[in-house]
Amino acid sequence: MTARDLALHRGLVPSGNDAVDAKACRMLWRAALAEIGLVALGKAGNRGKAFVTPAEQEAAQSWFGTRDFYTVCALAGFDGAYILRKYRERLGLADELRGPVRRGRGRVRKSAGAEGTA
Repeated sequence: MTARDLALHRGLVPSGNDAVDAKACRMLWRAALAEIGLVALGKAGNRGKAFVTPAEQEAAQSWFGTRDFYTVCALAGFDGAYILRKYRERLGLADELRGPVRRGRGRVRKSAGAEGTA
Protein backbone atom coordinates (compact mmCIF):
# COMPACT_ATOMS: atom_id res chain seq x y z
CA MET A 1 0.00 0.00 0.00
CA THR A 2 1.40 3.36 -1.01
CA ALA A 3 1.37 6.43 1.23
CA ARG A 4 -1.42 7.91 -0.92
CA ASP A 5 -3.48 4.72 -0.63
CA LEU A 6 -3.01 4.81 3.13
CA ALA A 7 -4.03 8.46 3.26
CA LEU A 8 -7.11 7.78 1.14
CA HIS A 9 -8.03 4.82 3.32
CA ARG A 10 -7.84 6.95 6.45
CA GLY A 11 -9.64 9.87 4.82
CA LEU A 12 -6.65 12.19 5.15
CA VAL A 13 -6.70 13.36 1.52
CA PRO A 14 -9.60 13.94 -0.84
CA SER A 15 -10.60 11.16 -3.20
CA GLY A 16 -12.02 11.34 -6.70
CA ASN A 17 -11.22 14.21 -9.03
CA ASP A 18 -10.00 16.64 -6.37
CA ALA A 19 -6.56 17.91 -7.26
CA VAL A 20 -3.92 17.19 -4.62
CA ASP A 21 -0.36 18.41 -4.86
CA ALA A 22 1.55 15.37 -3.57
CA LYS A 23 4.78 17.31 -3.01
CA ALA A 24 3.00 19.98 -0.96
CA CYS A 25 1.29 17.28 1.11
CA ARG A 26 4.61 15.55 1.81
CA MET A 27 6.14 18.87 2.86
CA LEU A 28 3.24 19.51 5.23
CA TRP A 29 3.59 16.08 6.87
CA ARG A 30 7.37 16.54 7.11
CA ALA A 31 6.89 19.86 8.86
CA ALA A 32 4.44 18.25 11.31
CA LEU A 33 6.91 15.43 12.00
CA ALA A 34 9.76 17.89 12.51
CA GLU A 35 7.69 19.97 14.94
CA ILE A 36 6.67 17.04 17.12
CA GLY A 37 10.28 15.87 17.05
CA LEU A 38 11.39 19.23 18.43
CA VAL A 39 8.72 19.12 21.13
CA ALA A 40 9.78 15.57 22.08
CA LEU A 41 13.34 16.83 22.48
CA GLY A 42 12.13 19.72 24.64
CA LYS A 43 12.44 22.37 21.94
CA ALA A 44 9.82 24.06 19.80
CA GLY A 45 8.79 27.19 18.02
CA ASN A 46 11.38 29.86 17.31
CA ARG A 47 14.36 27.63 16.52
CA GLY A 48 13.97 25.69 19.72
CA LYS A 49 13.77 28.76 21.94
CA ALA A 50 10.10 28.46 22.91
CA PHE A 51 9.17 26.84 26.20
CA VAL A 52 7.86 23.26 26.11
CA THR A 53 6.04 22.00 29.20
CA PRO A 54 6.95 18.59 30.61
CA ALA A 55 3.42 17.38 29.78
CA GLU A 56 3.80 18.45 26.13
CA GLN A 57 7.21 16.81 25.91
CA GLU A 58 5.93 13.57 27.46
CA ALA A 59 2.94 13.49 25.10
CA ALA A 60 5.22 14.02 22.09
CA GLN A 61 7.62 11.31 23.26
CA SER A 62 4.81 8.82 23.78
CA TRP A 63 3.59 9.47 20.20
CA PHE A 64 6.78 8.08 18.64
CA GLY A 65 6.32 4.44 17.64
CA THR A 66 2.51 4.62 17.56
CA ARG A 67 0.28 3.78 14.60
CA ASP A 68 -0.24 7.49 13.94
CA PHE A 69 3.53 8.03 13.96
CA TYR A 70 3.99 5.42 11.23
CA THR A 71 1.12 6.94 9.24
CA VAL A 72 2.66 10.41 9.37
CA CYS A 73 6.06 9.01 8.38
CA ALA A 74 4.49 7.24 5.38
CA LEU A 75 2.64 10.40 4.34
CA ALA A 76 5.89 12.37 4.67
CA GLY A 77 7.65 9.83 2.46
CA PHE A 78 9.87 8.49 5.25
CA ASP A 79 10.56 5.02 6.60
CA GLY A 80 9.02 5.06 10.09
CA ALA A 81 11.38 2.41 11.49
CA TYR A 82 14.40 4.45 10.39
CA ILE A 83 12.99 7.68 11.85
CA LEU A 84 12.18 5.92 15.13
CA ARG A 85 15.70 4.45 15.34
CA LYS A 86 17.28 7.86 14.73
CA TYR A 87 14.96 9.47 17.30
CA ARG A 88 15.97 6.88 19.89
CA GLU A 89 19.64 7.41 19.07
CA ARG A 90 19.17 11.14 19.56
CA LEU A 91 17.71 10.50 23.02
CA GLY A 92 20.35 7.89 23.82
CA LEU A 93 17.70 5.17 23.99
CA ALA A 94 18.78 2.94 21.10
CA ASP A 95 20.14 0.15 23.32
CA GLU A 96 17.63 0.47 26.15
CA LEU A 97 14.37 0.21 24.19
CA ARG A 98 13.53 -2.57 21.79
CA GLY A 99 9.76 -2.19 21.48
CA PRO A 100 7.54 0.81 20.90
CA VAL A 101 8.74 3.94 22.65
CA ARG A 102 5.47 4.06 24.56
CA ARG A 103 5.86 2.18 27.83
CA GLY A 104 3.42 2.11 30.74
CA ARG A 105 1.76 5.52 30.83
CA GLY A 106 3.83 6.83 27.94
CA ARG A 107 6.94 7.79 29.85
CA VAL A 108 10.33 7.14 28.31
CA ARG A 109 12.97 6.21 30.83
CA LYS A 110 16.45 4.77 30.71
CA SER A 111 16.99 1.59 32.64
CA ALA A 112 18.93 1.93 35.89
CA GLY A 113 21.79 -0.23 34.58
CA ALA A 114 22.27 1.94 31.50
CA GLU A 115 24.28 4.59 33.35
CA GLY A 116 27.91 4.64 32.35
CA THR A 117 27.50 2.33 29.34
CA ALA A 118 28.49 3.60 25.96
